[in-house]
Amino acid sequence: MHHAFKDRHTPLYTQVAILLRQRIKKGVWKRGEQLPVIETLMSEFAVARTTVRQALTLLEDEGLIQRSRGRGTFVTGSLDEPGWLTLDTSWTTFLRTLEGNWSKLVEVRDEVGHLDLAADLGKLAPGYRLISRIHGSDDKPYADVSIHLDRRCYKLAPERFEAEFIIPVMESLPEIKITSAKQVLTIGTADFETAERLEIPVNAPVGMLRRVLCDDSGTAIYIGDITYRGDLVRLEMNINR
Repeated sequence: MHHAFKDRHTPLYTQVAILLRQRIKKGVWKRGEQLPVIETLMSEFAVARTTVRQALTLLEDEGLIQRSRGRGTFVTGSLDEPGWLTLDTSWTTFLRTLEGNWSKLVEVRDEVGHLDLAADLGKLAPGYRLISRIHGSDDKPYADVSIHLDRRCYKLAPERFEAEFIIPVMESLPEIKITSAKQVLTIGTADFETAERLEIPVNAPVGMLRRVLCDDSGTAIYIGDITYRGDLVRLEMNINR
């Protein structure tokens, strides 16, 4: 097996697809060029024929390649200019990225049960209202969002929280004081439900962000679990010296 395949939690064909996708992005194979035959990819990655075929199916579903019987597999798409939506670590810039985007409400309900929250991110509020929605830009969804909002905050403006972007609403209410904001980003792949909501193939790469906002008592008044499309969103961070 190829040395790059170390993730036991991600299907092998998805890892092969990721490597092939990266090569297309880097221009190793440009639009119109032919990919190596299946036997060559099998030998390079030390995987079975079925694994290569499944990986190629993922890329074909994304519109990056086209397979033609008797001719081979050709690059038909490009990742050079994906039209990125940039996530910035600056609070002001982050709020600005929401301007002009849309949000569709999926579900609102009281959260039942105990939430999993690392101690260094804050302490839990007495109760939360779960607000699930899809965020998008132009005609494409870019994020599958589940927000646990402190019920005490929710009661201040329930209609607005269900109709508008949540953080700008929190910022506009003088009763709510956000004193800290932390984010943790991990990389994964889309499950069936996420793939359907974001209109991407199952097991396509996604960024999974947990965003926690706390008040001056250290209580997590907002716990957001956001899954971003890997082909539309990128995170930019400045390293200060």
